[in-house]
Formats: sequence, C-alpha cells, structure tokens
Amino acid sequence: MFFNRQHVFIYLTVVAALLMSGCDLFENEQKPLIPDSIFGTWELVEIRYDNGETLKPDFNESYWFELKEDTVLAEKEYQYSLEGQSNCNYCFGYYDLDQETQDIKIAFVCNRLICGMATEFASSVATTFQYSFTHGKMNLFFETATEGKGHMILIPRK
Repeated sequence: MFFNRQHVFIYLTVVAALLMSGCDLFENEQKPLIPDSIFGTWELVEIRYDNGETLKPDFNESYWFELKEDTVLAEKEYQYSLEGQSNCNYCFGYYDLDQETQDIKIAFVCNRLICGMATEFASSVATTFQYSFTHGKMNLFFETATEGKGHMILIPRK
C-alpha cells in the first residue's frame, strides 16, 4: 500500500483531533476549584443558621483562621495548631480531624473583646464538628448552645 502526502495529512489530522478531544480541550465548561486540603488560611464569607438567619461580616471586619500542619501537645496528645482573628480578637488553638469522614473538632480560644460578630464567629468555629468543600469554598458545620445548628462558608484567604 502506497501513502501519498494527502493520506498522511488526513491521517495526522484525524489522530490530532482524537488526541485533543481526549484531553478536554474542546470543553467550554470550567471545572469547579476544589482545594487540595483543609490546611491553609480560610476567611469567613458568611454564617448561616438552620433557622434562616444569616450573618455576613462588614467589609472592614476580619474573620479568619489558619489550619496549620504543625502540631502542638494539647490534652495529652499531639494536635494540629491554628491561629486566627475574630475581628478585633486574636485567636489561637488546635484541632483534630479525620480527612476520610471529614469530622473535625476545633479548640478556638480568642480574646474577649466584643466587636462586630466576633462572639458568633468564635462560638461557631469552636463548636464545629464536620467540614466539606463546595465549588472551592469550605463549609464548616456547627451546633452552638445559643444559636443552634448551622454552617459557615469560608474561602481561601489570599
């Protein structure tokens, strides 16, 4: 069988098209950003309570925490450490997590200055029991004694 230039060109064009279609190069749909891990610095977008109430920080308020990969000795065990800010309050603590079940327990200790929604943020973080990711955002599910159940929505802090 004899191949001329036209046959080779058609063959290469078909192969290139097949290779590119297998690499999703023709898709216009963007895939959602999924964080690699829970570790890093997370900033509050809003707190949503199951009763329908929603709290959002003002543009000049800062609510964040950094879930570090280093550990500290706490409660006779090594736990991951964290630090953060609840508006006008410096916060620190530790946490334990199970990445398979997405269970998390956070000890979040902050100064006691009352400003903005510092109390609501600190109590929500401190009563967190589970996390999940949706479209690049982290959801922390909590249950406080005063406000009940809900979840916080956080984004990676730049």
